[in-house]
Amino acid sequence: MAATFLWRDVVVRGLLSRGIGPGGSVGSPQPGTIDLPPLPRFPFESMEPLVRAQFADAVERVARDEGDAEANGELGLVFHAYGFHALAVPCYRRAVLLDLDDGSWRWRYLLGVALFERGEWARATGEFDRLLARRPDDIAVLLYRAEASRRRGLLDDAAAGYRRVMDLAPQRARAAGGAGQVALGRGNLDEAARYLHEALRLAPEYGPARYALGQVLRRQDRLDAAAGELRLAREQQDVEPPLDPALAVTLASLRTGAIDALHRGIDLARAGEFSEAIALFEDSIGIEPDLAEAHSQLGAALLARGDAEAARRHLQRALDLDPDFADARCNLGLLAHREGHFDEAIRHFEQAVAIRPGHYDAQLGLGTDLLRLGRGSQAIVHLRRANDLQPDEPRPYKRLAAALSARGDFVEALEVLRLGVERLPADASIAERLAWLLATCPDPDVRLPAAALAIAEDVCRRTGRRQSGALATRAAALAGLGRFAEAIEDAGLAHDLAVRAHREELAATIGRHLEAYRAGRAWTETASPGG
Repeated sequence: MAATFLWRDVVVRGLLSRGIGPGGSVGSPQPGTIDLPPLPRFPFESMEPLVRAQFADAVERVARDEGDAEANGELGLVFHAYGFHALAVPCYRRAVLLDLDDGSWRWRYLLGVALFERGEWARATGEFDRLLARRPDDIAVLLYRAEASRRRGLLDDAAAGYRRVMDLAPQRARAAGGAGQVALGRGNLDEAARYLHEALRLAPEYGPARYALGQVLRRQDRLDAAAGELRLAREQQDVEPPLDPALAVTLASLRTGAIDALHRGIDLARAGEFSEAIALFEDSIGIEPDLAEAHSQLGAALLARGDAEAARRHLQRALDLDPDFADARCNLGLLAHREGHFDEAIRHFEQAVAIRPGHYDAQLGLGTDLLRLGRGSQAIVHLRRANDLQPDEPRPYKRLAAALSARGDFVEALEVLRLGVERLPADASIAERLAWLLATCPDPDVRLPAAALAIAEDVCRRTGRRQSGALATRAAALAGLGRFAEAIEDAGLAHDLAVRAHREELAATIGRHLEAYRAGRAWTETASPGG
């Protein structure tokens, strides 16, 4: 589990019931016969002075003329710039309804982007479709729409959108990267490699594109090249070129003071540049000592760098300033998890999901540690939620299947892993877990060693027969088919790899498998040897 560095809408929690300024809130005007959504209520008096003045000015403009489309939209822009996408949405909607001229294009576009940033991809697509009906060749809208389709799993629609953008604007790295990720998802490795190489030519620090290229190379058995790309991808983390560079510049120009330093620090932390990020978070705190988000992000960066005690101090300070800060709660849970204090970790994760049920990292951490302590039924609830929140992330599939298997729900565990393989075909680890279940399941209706062998052989090919877990899984499938001499050979190699990697527990587990194979017995179990 990794620390959380995203600037999210979590700051919005509870704000809609508080008040847009020190004296209360701007009302919900209905100029003429237009039925406008209410303006968001936000306590900007809690912000640092420079930001407070900026919000006060934007609110005052709306108060002077509540039917002014520009004033409503500009207030949305200020919210948007600081990452308050949920609060930007009603402002943009009001601007769209009030601006009857062509200017409403701008506000509808920003509305679509804000919805996209909130993960409301279907609603964002509806706004983008309205825009494209008027301007079918708008590059930014096409690119956002293609990206929304990819995240919804609509790969044909996404591929068509990316191709259209590349026809109109060949220099857009995000279009080439998106097309490459779609091709990888479909298993078209040569096509994926072409697109991803082009994306990295245009944007060499494009981390997700480099990771996807590493996956392509690994599946093509070009293991040395794959290892190099994946190493670079880990260094670049989630760094991506903006979908709309002009909008990114506009939003950055609106941020000021401590919040500006905070945003720049988050970008660096996401790129793995923790020393530089820590300096910026400290700058942010120097400007505004009571900015909870800055303390939380500083704590997360210190945790990622291994300074547990300093991390704890700043995370706790964030909670002292804002007890309902879900990210700080989650990162304290992660800290307790790493220290082996699982009961404490569970308490923090539970508090985080009580504040924000849609907090993926907290749901995953809670499910993981509940399972570790033998509370499988409770773990399953939270692992299902994590899986629903992030269907393109492999860990929930594997952990949910492990929890279901531990409870004896082997058929459902099998369905979870098959769905994971279908959704994430490039991820060899899910396929390995599927093969292990098919090879070793105690339920004869689920145990299919021949099918397990086919999957395990593919995983071994993709990992170059250099991964002990994959080899141990192939050995289990061979033993299930009565091919013990081959099983002994693969398990022996898996054992040696685990010993060389100093994975003593895994080596001991595979050693027990070897004893069974030498005695002419197949191995029956429910936990993957890969851990």
